[in-house]
Amino acid sequence: MENKRESTIDVLRRLSKQPPREPPKKYSAYDINKLFDDEESFQQVEEKKQPAASIRVMELQKLEQIIARMQELERRMQKGDNYFNLYYEMQKLNSSFLNLLKDIENKKIILDEPMQRKVSRIKENLNKRAMK
Repeated sequence: MENKRESTIDVLRRLSKQPPREPPKKYSAYDINKLFDDEESFQQVEEKKQPAASIRVMELQKLEQIIARMQELERRMQKGDNYFNLYYEMQKLNSSFLNLLKDIENKKIILDEPMQRKVSRIKENLNKRAMK
């Protein structure tokens, strides 16, 4: 049994007679939306990727950042420099704080005791200011 190799020319002729292959689809790692037909399926996959613990941590970090920023603005406002611009920023932070609290309540995320006290104190202060 002789195993004869085909000549290079014969191999090239045989391959040239085959229909051309489809080029592979190019998907970028940064443009993952092309993998899904509609936006809803993309959102469902995104929601499944993040475990509940990481969502809780992310929400708590956002809340802590907003609280820290609010405290910093209060200190700067008490110094008296550029009060009206700082007041406008404070109003935006207050609304984002309340929106974030609504999201946290909707997701039923439980806050730890010190954070709960901070949040309730800030909510009381906001309610007092709103009553005036």
